[in-house]
Amino acid sequence: MKTLEILRKKKKKPKVIHYLIETPKDFELIRIANMLNKKVSEIVRVKDISIERERLLLSMDNYSISRWLSDNPKYIERPIVINHKKNKAVICRPPEKVLEVL
Repeated sequence: MKTLEILRKKKKKPKVIHYLIETPKDFELIRIANMLNKKVSEIVRVKDISIERERLLLSMDNYSISRWLSDNPKYIERPIVINHKKNKAVICRPPEKVLEVL
C-alpha cells in the first residue's frame, strides 16, 4: 500500500486493478511486459513457484507464458504501475520506484 500512498501524495488518482478479480488477458500481459522493457517471464513471481515450474516457464515463449499467467494471476509480479500517457510501466519494489513513471 505504500505505493498508493506515494501516488496520492503526488496528487495522482490511480486506477487500481484487482488482478485476481480483473485478470489481465494474455495480450495485456505482453503489452505490460513491453512497457516494462521485460520479457513476460520476468514478470512472474518466481519466488512463489517451484523450481520445476520455473524451468518449464523459462522454456516457453512469451505468448505461452502470458497465457499461463492469465490463468494463474497470483503469480504476476506486483505492484505494477502503468503510465499510459508515457507508455511506461514499473514494478514498484521498492515502492519508491513508482516515481520513475510519473
